[in-house]
Amino acid sequence: MARRCDRCRVEYETGVDYGGKDYCMTCYVRVKQEEEIKIRKEREAQEKREMLKEKYIREQLEKEMREREAARKSTILGEQEAAYRRQLERYQHEQHRKEEEEKRRQEIMHERMLQEMQLFQQRAQQKRQEEEEEEKKKHDWDVKTSVVYGEEKKEGALKKPRRQFAEEVPFQLKKTSMPGVPLNLPEREEVEVRYSSDFEELPAEILLDVRKSLPVSLSCGQKKNSVILVGKNNSPNALTVDLRCQIYDSKQKEVPFKAEPEHCAIAGGSAADFTIRFDLPDEIPTGVLTLTAQLKENAVYVGREAAKSKEVVITTKIKTPLSLEYKKGSACFAEEEGKLLLQLEFSNRGESGGTLNENSSVSYGKAGSLEKALLGQKAKIKGRQRKVILKFPAQKKCEIEVLSFEFFGVDSNGKPYRMVKNVKERQAPGEI
Repeated sequence: MARRCDRCRVEYETGVDYGGKDYCMTCYVRVKQEEEIKIRKEREAQEKREMLKEKYIREQLEKEMREREAARKSTILGEQEAAYRRQLERYQHEQHRKEEEEKRRQEIMHERMLQEMQLFQQRAQQKRQEEEEEEKKKHDWDVKTSVVYGEEKKEGALKKPRRQFAEEVPFQLKKTSMPGVPLNLPEREEVEVRYSSDFEELPAEILLDVRKSLPVSLSCGQKKNSVILVGKNNSPNALTVDLRCQIYDSKQKEVPFKAEPEHCAIAGGSAADFTIRFDLPDEIPTGVLTLTAQLKENAVYVGREAAKSKEVVITTKIKTPLSLEYKKGSACFAEEEGKLLLQLEFSNRGESGGTLNENSSVSYGKAGSLEKALLGQKAKIKGRQRKVILKFPAQKKCEIEVLSFEFFGVDSNGKPYRMVKNVKERQAPGEI
């Protein structure tokens, strides 16, 4: 029985009933393809919507994170600004305090100078009165009285005094080099007056001197270094002082030290010793080592600063220590003045020279059967010496497979030196 397609309206014999409608095979395939395309488009639209949603959520999260980061930075900047303001306030307060102290010190100096000028004026007036009285006495002695024919006649009564006194000069204020401080001196007196700013330095109440200094140079890693300072109290009163010390290497890194004592009391007119001990680390950089020390009175005064000494500065040079390195293959036998010698060559890689002890030794020969030879005399080595020849008295010649060094000595800076090293070397006996 022929059927009609609901899509193309064509009669067909074979077809499909799909979705309540009759379709020929061609239309059925097309309908299925259209449905698949529609489903695929809906799926793509759904995926696109989900992607847009995820993008929106991600943008919102990033925006929130940026806002939080901006708030955090603004908080940090606010804290830094507040810290800077506090620091500025402290600095201004400190400057104001120093200005007040300086003003007070100037006022005290002004008062002292006025007192000194008044005292000087009184002494000058007293001295002037004494001179006038003395001159008057001399003048009275020049007046002689003689009696002639019963009449009294004065001779020399009209004589002028030997010294013509200056007229009294009214007291006036003179201008001085320090503004605001008048100098109360009579104009006829020429007196040199100097203020503390013009004075030569007065003897300090506390002096710090060096009793034992550092050597010209020290070696890296050198231990038990010490400096002895002596502090003197020139005032009549006992003073309690603190020793302030710092030690810096060439890279301005502080070197630890121990000061004995750090605080002490010094009686008036007495002295005390201070010892500074320190060890140099092995990794300290070479160059100039600086030690600074100062004594300061442990007291607080109103109107003046506590007494303190001048700063003592001691410098020394840090060098690399004595370091011998064996030149492999240099061992050989030689004869000098009928004696058999084992000759070895080294190089000194250190900036410091040194001296090897006569007990330094080398063992040579085959493994398990070594002959020992002592140096026998001291050997001096220069800094950075490229060729160092050491000669050891040997008992006999033999094939050298192994060398064992055991050296003792001290470098030029006083650092003990010891070298214990084994070297494998195969060499037939030979002569120079």
